[in-house]
Formats: sequence, C-alpha cells, structure tokens
Amino acid sequence: MIADGPRSSTSPLYAVGKANEISLEPRDGELYVQVDLVMNPKRRVKGFIEIYDEKGRLLIRAKYEKLKLRLSMGNPRYGRLVELVARFLNIPYKNVNWRVHPTRDIVSS
Repeated sequence: MIADGPRSSTSPLYAVGKANEISLEPRDGELYVQVDLVMNPKRRVKGFIEIYDEKGRLLIRAKYEKLKLRLSMGNPRYGRLVELVARFLNIPYKNVNWRVHPTRDIVSS
C-alpha cells in the first residue's frame, strides 16, 4: 500500500528532482519505509532504504550503491522486505549482502 496521507511538496536536496513529505498516523502492525536516493553527476544512484515499525523503531537500514543492496544496520531477517520494496519501486539491483560483519555490532534489538 502506498501512503495516502496529506502530502506536501518540499525542496529537493539538489536543483533537479522532486521531494515530498507525507504525514502518517501509525497503526498497529504496520511497517513504514523511507527511501532516500540521490544521483551523482556520473549518473550513479546511491542512498538508503529504511524500514520502521509502528513505534518508529528502525528495523533495518540497507545501503544502495553500484547496483548492490547491503545491510547497514538493523536485523538482517528484514532483508527480504527491502528487496520487495526495491522490486516494487523498480530499483535495479544485482547483488544483496545481508550478512552481519563479525567485528561490528550492527544488529539492534
């Protein structure tokens, strides 16, 4: 489901592009996705896909760069949801990495 709350247009980070803010009232059992993507002068896209629960807690943050999705923080079991979001938004990706690095503690409870 795409958000249907009140939408307000805001200025984008760069001169070209568009940005919107949507105000939502959280409901029990729902998950919320925030996608932040930018394109550099070489036309490479990079950014983050974040998934939150109804209480605003970050469940997973995935970095997107060079056609790859990589776990940045959160629980890797939500990686499939990030892939579903990328497919729904037609964001191309070739590789995913949901493994947790053994020397870094990036999994939050």
